[in-house]
Amino acid sequence: MTVIHADDDNVNMDVLFPIRDEDKLQVFEEKSKDFDFRSTLEGKIALLVGNKDLGNSIRRIMTRMFDDQFLYALRKHLKYKHNTDKEIDIPLGTWLAHTPFRLKTKKQSEEEEQ
Repeated sequence: MTVIHADDDNVNMDVLFPIRDEDKLQVFEEKSKDFDFRSTLEGKIALLVGNKDLGNSIRRIMTRMFDDQFLYALRKHLKYKHNTDKEIDIPLGTWLAHTPFRLKTKKQSEEEEQ
């Protein structure tokens, strides 16, 4: 288990977030490929998670990570503007539900490469 210290400068969430545009999203995606960065970030994001209500925890994380205007622009993108919220929620929920399996597969692939 990684121990996260409040003064850990490897990940400055005030600089990283909120993500306001595609350029900042690309920078974040590139940084997240680094294992140490990702581990530290996971620990810091975990501090935003409450123990009672999943919905509030997700809202807290999303509010911290993404600018509302950016998310709104993605939602209103020409390709998706005619889709209902439910049509967006279902694949998003499925993707989130499959996260443990993707992580397990990735870990197995990394172990096989060694």
